[in-house]
Amino acid sequence: MTVDEELRPLAPAARKVHWIASFVGAAILAAVVTAVDLLWDQKFDAWPFEPGEAAVVLAPLLLLHAAVYPPFWYRAWRYAVREHDVLLRHGVIWRTQRSIPRRRIQHVDVQSGPIDRAYGLADLTLYTAGADDEENQIPGLLVEEAEALRDRLVRDDPAESWERSGFGPHG
Repeated sequence: MTVDEELRPLAPAARKVHWIASFVGAAILAAVVTAVDLLWDQKFDAWPFEPGEAAVVLAPLLLLHAAVYPPFWYRAWRYAVREHDVLLRHGVIWRTQRSIPRRRIQHVDVQSGPIDRAYGLADLTLYTAGADDEENQIPGLLVEEAEALRDRLVRDDPAESWERSGFGPHG
């Protein structure tokens, strides 16, 4: 089996959750840009825009990004839990493929925000020595799948698995 055949997609609801989160973030950022644009003009004479011009340009761009990006994000995200590692592949423009050796995984968390919970989704975070934990996260898994993966990764003894493979010190 090739790596591409092993890779699994995120839950289909993850696309919708990412859309919702993107629109909420874009709306908040657009509101901040609008407020800064309107207030800045009142305080400083050197502001290069007429009141509201920056918001008129930036707000639609932010909302357009929120509408267009999530399907590409969803298609780019893949993961695989293999015997010796967990493989993560993601990135729309800059692609990342990360292999996390199972023997380096210290603990595993399952977490979900309010939007995730509404759609039955959770994120799985793998904590390893010396790593940025946000980089070792699989977003948008069904809660049952995330919990099963957590239990599997915590239950399995990677040292035994490593030795059974023939690569360990006694193999």
